[in-house]
Amino acid sequence: MIRDEGLPPKEQAPFVEMAYRNAERLNSTLNQLLDLSKLVSGRLVCRFHEVALSQLVQVSFDRFKTEAAKRKDKVTVSGKIAELPVILGDAPRLEKVVRSLFENAQRFSPAGSKLALKIVSKDETVSLELSNPVDESVGATSMKAIFGIFGQQEGILDRTHEGVGGSLAIAREVVRQHGGALEARLEDGAFTIRLTLPVLRSEAALGKVLESRMFALRTEVGAISLMILETRAPSLKTVHEAVKNALFRASDSVYDLPKTSQVAVVMDDCKKADAPKLVRRLLDSLGKDSTKALAGARVGVASFPDDGTEPEGLLKHARSTLVPLKEL
Repeated sequence: MIRDEGLPPKEQAPFVEMAYRNAERLNSTLNQLLDLSKLVSGRLVCRFHEVALSQLVQVSFDRFKTEAAKRKDKVTVSGKIAELPVILGDAPRLEKVVRSLFENAQRFSPAGSKLALKIVSKDETVSLELSNPVDESVGATSMKAIFGIFGQQEGILDRTHEGVGGSLAIAREVVRQHGGALEARLEDGAFTIRLTLPVLRSEAALGKVLESRMFALRTEVGAISLMILETRAPSLKTVHEAVKNALFRASDSVYDLPKTSQVAVVMDDCKKADAPKLVRRLLDSLGKDSTKALAGARVGVASFPDDGTEPEGLLKHARSTLVPLKEL
C-alpha cells in the first residue's frame, strides 16, 4: 500500500509497523522450521562455551515482565536470577529454550493469570521451574504430545495460537545435549515445566566441549586443537585468568583441570600444522608477570582428527606430548 498508493509520510507508520511485525513472525517461523529439520536429521548440534546464566535468563525474564504488565498478569519469583552460576552451554540455543518457556507460559494462559517462577541453584545443578494456569480442555492426551514435532492442541479451524509447533521438542533436545532435563506436569489446572541443567566443571566440562566440536566436525570441513598447559603455580585460577585474557580469538575457550594442575585451551578452526604457531603466539602474549608464574610449566598439543577422534583420546595425546615451554 505504501508503494502503490502513494501514502503521505504521516499515514505510513502503521503500515510499516505491520510489515515489520509480519516479517519478524516469518523469520521466527523459518528459524524454527530449520531447527526442526536439523532435529529430525540428527544435525541439531550445540557448541559449548562458558555462559553467564544469570544474564541470559534476565534478558528473557525482562521481556516476560514487560508482556505480563500489558496482560495484567501477576508474576511471583522464588529465588534470585542474579545468583545463577556461570555454566557450560550453547548460549544462543539456551536463550531460545528459556525464551520459549516464558513465551509459552503466557501464550497458553488467559490474561490476568498468576504465573510463578522458581529458581533453585545447587552445587551440581541449576533449575528453573515455571507454572501457569491452563484451560480445562488440556488433559493427559495433550500432555503426551507437548514434546512432539508439529504439535498443535486446537483444531485447525478454531486454533487461536500461531506457530508450527515443536518448540518444546527442540528445547528438549538442546537440554539433552547439555546433559540436563526438561520435564512437564499438569496438576490442579496448572501447567508446570522444569528445566534442569548440570553445572559442569573440570574434565567433565572439557569433555563436553570436545564432544560437541567433534560431533559438528564429522559433518563439516574443519579441525580443532587442544592445548594442555601444566603448571607448578600455586594458584590455577591465576593461570586460568592470564591465559583467558591473552586469547586473541573469541571462539577459543579455557578450562581448568585442577586434579592434574593443568589448564586446557580449545582452539576452534585450528589445524594440526597451525597449532604450534598459535600456541607460541598465545604464550608470548601472556606478559612478564604471567611468564614468571609459569616457571617449570609444560605444554602439550593435540589436534582433531589427526591425533584422536574421541575426547578421551585427544586429551590423552595432548598430555603425552607435554614438553617444557622453551622446547615448544
